[in-house]
Formats: sequence, C-alpha cells, structure tokens
Amino acid sequence: MNDNLQHIISKLQTKWTIHQVLILLIGSLAFTLIFLAVVSRLLVVSWWMMPVVLTAGILLLYYFWFKPIKPADITRYLNKTHPGMEESADLVLEPYDTLNLLQQLQYQKIVQSLTLPVAIPKTIVKQQRISILILLVAAMCSAFIFFYPANHQDKNLVENSGKPVVFKPEIILPQVKQVTIIVASPMYTGINKKEQNNFNITAAENSVITWKITTTVPVKKAGLLFNDKSVLLLKAQGKDNMSFTSSKQVSKAGFYQLQLDTSQSELYKIEILNDQPPSITVQSPKPNTLIEAGRPQVTNIQVSVTDDYGVKKAFIAGTIASGNGEAVKFSEQQLSFNNFTPGKRQYQLQKQINLSSLGMVPGDELYFYISSTDNNNQEKRSGIYIVRLEDISPLMSMDGLANGLDIKPEFFRSQRQIIIETEQLLKDRDTLSVQDFNKKSNDLGIDQKLLRLRYGKFLGEETDAEIGADHDHDEPGHEDETTVFSSAEKIMEQYAHMHDRAEDATFFDAQTKKQLKATLAEMWKAELQLRTLSPKNALPFEYKALKLLKELQQQTRVYVAKTGIKTPALKPEKRLTGELTDILQPVSRQDYKVPENNLELLRKALAVLALLEVNTKPGAVEWQILQEANLQLATKAASDPSGYLPALQALQNILRQKGSGSDVQAAGKGLHKMVASVPKQPQQTDSKPGMPLSERYFYHLKKRQ
Repeated sequence: MNDNLQHIISKLQTKWTIHQVLILLIGSLAFTLIFLAVVSRLLVVSWWMMPVVLTAGILLLYYFWFKPIKPADITRYLNKTHPGMEESADLVLEPYDTLNLLQQLQYQKIVQSLTLPVAIPKTIVKQQRISILILLVAAMCSAFIFFYPANHQDKNLVENSGKPVVFKPEIILPQVKQVTIIVASPMYTGINKKEQNNFNITAAENSVITWKITTTVPVKKAGLLFNDKSVLLLKAQGKDNMSFTSSKQVSKAGFYQLQLDTSQSELYKIEILNDQPPSITVQSPKPNTLIEAGRPQVTNIQVSVTDDYGVKKAFIAGTIASGNGEAVKFSEQQLSFNNFTPGKRQYQLQKQINLSSLGMVPGDELYFYISSTDNNNQEKRSGIYIVRLEDISPLMSMDGLANGLDIKPEFFRSQRQIIIETEQLLKDRDTLSVQDFNKKSNDLGIDQKLLRLRYGKFLGEETDAEIGADHDHDEPGHEDETTVFSSAEKIMEQYAHMHDRAEDATFFDAQTKKQLKATLAEMWKAELQLRTLSPKNALPFEYKALKLLKELQQQTRVYVAKTGIKTPALKPEKRLTGELTDILQPVSRQDYKVPENNLELLRKALAVLALLEVNTKPGAVEWQILQEANLQLATKAASDPSGYLPALQALQNILRQKGSGSDVQAAGKGLHKMVASVPKQPQQTDSKPGMPLSERYFYHLKKRQ
C-alpha cells in the first residue's frame, strides 16, 4: 500500500475512532448524572465522587459497547458507498508485491478514485445524535430528582427553606474514656447479646441493658437520668473510681443523659422494638361456606401465619353445632396442622378436614377459628368461619302440603341450654380452677355469639357489622352536605326511597322485627358478660332473652284481639286553669374546660426561632415561649426519640444560649413536624343541616364562586 492510500485509511480510522470516543464519553456522563442524583437522595454523597463514577461508566461502556475501528471496516464501508472502488477496496490492505497482474491493474485503477473527503458512516452519526439526546434527558431528570423536595425522612431532611439539616454526630463528655453497652434481648427473641460503643440504643422490648463506662479522671458520683425522671446510679468497679457499670431492663422508648459529678451529657435515645402478636391470614375457605348435597364433604383450610420472633403454637379450634330446636348440641374439636413445627417466623399452613369423620351429618355446622401463640405467649385468633352441610330432608317432607308457610323461628328455644350451662358453671365454681372457669365462661360467650348470629339471620344480619344497622331517612342532613349536593343518586334517595334494607326482606311484621331486635340486644349483653368472665351478671340478660323468645313463640300460635284503651276520667274543674306551680323547668349544667391550644404555642415558638435565625435577640416573653415549647417537645421525644430527640437537644442548646444556626434549623424542623401532626379541629360553617335543597344549592354555588 503506497503512502497516499496509507494516509487516507489512517486518517479515516482516526476520525471515526474520535467520534466513537465522544459517544462513549457522552453516554458515561449521562449515566453519571443519573446515578449521582438518585444516590444523593438516599445517602450522603459528595460530588467529588463524580470522576470515580464517570470512570466506572467509561469502563462499563467500553467493555460492553465499544468496538475499535479497523482498516477492514473502512474498506468494507468504501465498497458500499463508493462505486468507483468496484468492490476492490480490500486490495489496498495487501502488499503490492503479493498481488497478481490482474489485481495490480485493479489496484492502480482504484487508487485514482480514492480521494478525500469521505463521509462519516450514518450509523456513527445516528449513534452520536442519540447519545446527545440521552445526555439532555439525563441532565433534566437528574436536575428534577436533585432539586425536588424530599417527602421521606432520612438523615438529610430538607426544610421549607430549602436548606439541608444534617444531624450532628454523637457527642460524649470529655471525662469519658470508653463506653461499652451490652444489650441482652429476651430469650424468646433468639437474638444474641450485642455490644456497642455508642450511647444511642436500639433494643427489643424488655431487653436488659448494661452500661460499662471508663473515665479519664476519678469520679465521685455517676448516674443515668431518664426521661421519666428515674435515676440509675452507676456502681464503681475498683477503688480508683474510674470504672462504672450498672444494668436496667427497658420496656418503653425514651431518652437519657449521663451525669458525671456535676457534668451532664447530651440526650441519647432509646428505641424499643415492640413485640407484635402473630399475624393470621386465612386464605381459604370463605367466611361462610355451604357444601351442597352430593359434593365431597371436605374443606381445605389454608392459613398464612407470621410473627417477628417465632410462633410456638398454631391450631384450629372448631365447634360443631348439630340438631334442631331444643335438641341443639355443641361439641368442640381441636385440630392440628400437619406441616407445623414450632420456632419459625413464617408459615404456610394447610389442613384438609373430612367433615364426615368429625361426625357431622347434613344440616350440621362447623364454626372454627385459627389460634396462634408466639414465643412470648401472645395469642392471636382469627375471625370465626362457618362451614355448613346442606340438608335436603325438608325438601322430601310432606309437611309443606298441609301447611303452606311455617315462619316459626326454628332455633329460639336453644337459649335455654345457655342458661342451664351458665347455672351449672356457677355451681361448679368452687371445684374448678381459675383457668378452667375462665375458659368455660369464654366458651359460653362463644356459644351465645353463635346463637345470636343464627337469630340475626331472621333480620337479614349476616355479620356482626350489620347488627343494629339502621338508616335515618327522615333527616336529610345526616350525610355530608357537599356529597349530597354533588350526587344526583343521593338526592333521589331522599324523595324516591329507591334503596332497600336487609331487615325488610323478611316474612315478619314490624312488631315481630322490633322484638327480634330487643332479643338480639339482650343476647349481646349476655355475651359481653360471659366474655368478660362474669357469668353471674350474664344470667339476668339470658333470662330476659329467653322470655322475649317465648313471647315470640306464643305470637305464632295465639291470636289476641285488639281491645279499646280505657283512659282515666278527666277533672273538668282543673282544665284550662293554667296552674304551673308543680311543673319545674329542667336545668342542665355542664362544666366545660377549654383545652390548651398547643398548636398556637408551637407557632409562636417557630416565630421566635425565626427571630433567632436573623440574629435578633428575643425578650423574656419569647424565652418563656421557648421553655413551654421545650416541655411539649420533650413529651413528644419520649414516645418517638428517633424523630424528635435531635430537635429537643438543639432547643435545649438554644435555651442555654449555646445554640448555633444548625441548632435553630434542627429545632425548627422538630416544631414544624409537631405542627403538621396536630389534627384539624372542626370549623363552623354557614350551612345548616336542616337547610332546604334550594338554599343549599345557592350556598354551594356562592361558595364555589
């Protein structure tokens, strides 16, 4: 290859390589901007890391994308774009002496047509434009991510002023040489002992915390001051009074200070991880399941159980109800899961129950719930689930031909069994242990609930949430005025009465339904006393419920004719005299105490901090406001030390007149957070509940304008 051709190929190779390197740099810069913008929102990242990230991006793109330009690529491109090459541009890469006569003639021919300039390949130009577009989009996205205010709480919160507030590192007293804190979690958690060298503590509930502190100078008195005003004295180890230790069991979150003689440290937080009861999620069956006749009499129970430290026990507690009328019998069953092994934190349990093996026949019902106990003996129960076997025997009976309709409540007389068992429980109280007595009382409460649910079906009440549900159709202002005004369906309901209620879809008249409601109310009261382990107090309600049930029975059998009301005779001599001496006006007196307006105090404290931020010295009244705000902030920091302890420490520095600009910002952050957490109070409006529809229309129209 002569010098002219070598110069052309080399120049094209250099030019195209430069364009590819530019594409590589632009892509790496776009990756760097996006990466640093995202990471800066999550962590404390310095922009000095940009060269490191840029270098990493260049290496990644070079490894996965960059392909060096070779002379063969150039000749291939020349063959495609220059017809004068006659598909022979590859000859310029071979030594001239190695070519045959025909190739030498062709070589001399293409040398004359190969001249500069040669256009850059369209693929490289397209890649360059795409990389520039990606860089512009990355720059806009990174700017949006970096400057958009953060809503989450982390160690670099952005205040309303836009200035970042960085929490200061932990500060210890100069007399402290070394600190070792040992956190011993309860045995049931399975957490090993851990040691730390800082005063801020995060521990499980009821953990035993041991402080070991070594000082640089002898100390006469050392102790820990907690937020609940309790003091833990540190015991000296040795005669030099330079080593101290003490332990305490901590069950509540809060904060504390270290006191060495007359010196006090800053506030240190104690965060407690409370032990939560197990969580139970029943995936199958449904809350109310009917197994139709002819289908397999089995039910599959699938349950998800989780706990933060481990589950010790999980089982199925079932109650089988069989029989009709006064012959209703209940039998309890406790079933275990086949794949349950205690000690784990998460389970997927399942159990297939053969209902016929439990002795159930068509018409019987199985009421069951899932019980789970964690390693801390905290028990959690799921809701009650019902599985019922369909009974088709009434369909084969001839009773319906003789009597067209039988609306007599079928299960009303079973309330008598609850009374008999309650009285028997009271008789056996002296012979039973406290645990057995409480268990039987609670079981009776469960039986009373199951019966009440069955009675409630006559009123269309399928669940506890529907019991006592009633609608007030005579008061148009019982709903939100704005919702009613903006909804045509709600307005039509007030006049057309288009919706229906579950209790109206029955065969009972109004008086029967009213007495049914009264019966359910007495059963509810009896269940409450049984569940609170007071069966003696439940007997009056049980007797009253039985009395109402018997009255309902008699109403279906006996017809009582209506009779006239006999009123007492009037005394004409006292009519129209207007004597009101024996009539007293009712007087109602209530003492109302105006609650403290903490919101106004916090706002005043924020105004005082604003004065300090502009270097204005506050007066005595302003200092008093900050003192009162300090008390409110201390109460809040005791329940949430991680959220409010830095603000409390900063405000105390300000009150000691040792605060800096960062302390003012940190204190303002905490007070702003408290103001945002105060619930809104109801405000008086001009709209009245009983306002007619036309007046409400003009009121809302004027309000929107």
